[in-house]
Amino acid sequence: MNFQMLFAYFYYKSQRLFIDMLEDRKKLTMVEKLRIFLP
Repeated sequence: MNFQMLFAYFYYKSQRLFIDMLEDRKKLTMVEKLRIFLP
């Protein structure tokens, strides 16, 4: 695994974790999820 793939993997995992944390507080709509991934 090269560095870029590793970075992308951990970046994805952290985004996923961030969304899960938000969903614990309130339910996110699909648009809000997309806004997190595509600023």
